Amino acid sequence: MKQVFGRTNIEVPERWLRLIAGADTSGLAAAALATGLPLDVSSQPALWGGHLRREPAFESTLVMARSSTDFERASDESNVVHLVHAHLIEVLSSLGRQQLDFYFVRVRQRLQEYQINGVLQALEMAREDGLVRFQGLAAEASALVVRSVWQGHDGFEAILVGDESAPELQPIANERRVGVLHEGTSGEPRLISVRTVADVEAVVGPARV
Repeated sequence: MKQVFGRTNIEVPERWLRLIAGADTSGLAAAALATGLPLDVSSQPALWGGHLRREPAFESTLVMARSSTDFERASDESNVVHLVHAHLIEVLSSLGRQQLDFYFVRVRQRLQEYQINGVLQALEMAREDGLVRFQGLAAEASALVVRSVWQGHDGFEAILVGDESAPELQPIANERRVGVLHEGTSGEPRLISVRTVADVEAVVGPARV
């Protein structure tokens, strides 16, 4: 079953797959691609790109990646823009794609206003250049910290949340019509980590792999 993902206005499935390297990365990549589900390639974009970039189906697959955290150490806004843009180009080059469907900015700590502004500027430039389709936040800190980054800035169309922060962040997401992707044991749509073909089969069933 699919559902409209917030104000992106696209329909997404209930399950997304986060690729994690194991013993058979080639088999895992092929099995995950065969499901037609969205793929998170954040763990090792170059590795997954090496397996997937030559497959015709990869071009039409929804793909997401999380940002690096280099911008946390940036000294000014322009440096933030440069670091975010550089990471995005690196990911796209690794994947052999011209565009990411979702790019989630990792929030691990409180950010300075110039850091937030730099991130938003970089993402808007990326959208204008056709490099990113939708902008998201990856809530890796407490809900309080994520809210401090998010509440004054409405430039995100999606948020990735864990079980702990979901109850506090879901109301804001609902108010702003932001798509919520869950990374935990509950909630839909949900991002599920897979390391083996058997893991993929456990998500979708052998018939779909």
